[in-house]
Amino acid sequence: MVHRMKAPVQFKLLARRRGLPLRGLLCWAIGCIILVSDETSSFDTRFQLRGKQPISEKIVLITVRSSDLEKIYHVRSSNLISLKEVAEVSDSFFWDKVVWTDILSKLIEKNPKKIGLSFYFTPYLNRSNLTNEDLKILNDKRVVWASSTINDLHRDEDGIIRRFLTRENSSYHFAETLANKRVDPKRSKFINFRGPDGSFSQFYLEDLLKDKIPAKFLQDKIIIVGPE
Repeated sequence: MVHRMKAPVQFKLLARRRGLPLRGLLCWAIGCIILVSDETSSFDTRFQLRGKQPISEKIVLITVRSSDLEKIYHVRSSNLISLKEVAEVSDSFFWDKVVWTDILSKLIEKNPKKIGLSFYFTPYLNRSNLTNEDLKILNDKRVVWASSTINDLHRDEDGIIRRFLTRENSSYHFAETLANKRVDPKRSKFINFRGPDGSFSQFYLEDLLKDKIPAKFLQDKIIIVGPE
């Protein structure tokens, strides 16, 4: 009778032991979720509590508004008038060889440190209709095209971007290329925001084209050009 009782007991013990790895894995997953949540919460709290941060004067933003392009894209102006009513417009909509070589020429003349363009114009940069002079401008060593680098950003579940992504043994991130600095892939990729919108010096494309930007203001600066 005693021997008959041992088998069920041993079976129950075995069943419990088999369940341990699964329960352990579940606990680990829950712990990771809590850790990530705490990390994000700690990140937000730190930015709320810290004081005003120094803003680099070496970074300048040039925003491209649809109204800026209306004045120079004669063929597409009728479409640009209703641009805000369009749900999504690809970057190819903004491409024009003459316009962008002129924009870059004006920026290069200012002798900046770097010029970063967040537009995805790569498919148009090697076309046969580009002259040697065009290629010299578009491929200037100071010009950094976002599409030729890594530019992954991680959007959290609440829709806020708090970190960027790099890949070990791969191309530099767009931000790394502009800063000419490699970030250790093993370290945290949280973005050290310096302040709210408007913290950095900002101009519009129209300001550049009409020479409204003060002389030598863009010299040795990192200029980032992007859509509104």
